[in-house]
Amino acid sequence: MSAEAPKKTDTGPQAKEAGQRYTVVFKPDTPDEVIEKSMEDVKKQGGTIHHKFDLMKGYAANLPTSFHAELKGHDQISFIEEDQEMRIQ
Repeated sequence: MSAEAPKKTDTGPQAKEAGQRYTVVFKPDTPDEVIEKSMEDVKKQGGTIHHKFDLMKGYAANLPTSFHAELKGHDQISFIEEDQEMRIQ
């Protein structure tokens, strides 16, 4: 019996075009509709959404370089940073 490796969602030609993986966090008072629209815009620009956060308003995604620059100017975004693996000890 062998354990099956988890499937990656960021593989294939589209992921290579989608750019770096980022965490996008919105201000706490941002309406959910604004976040949903942003996620749809990421997909339309060729990006990939990997996870929508529950404890904070935001998501992790591969963002095309041009769209990353556009998001940085969004007035409802608190911050955007490269997505990193977090560990607790």
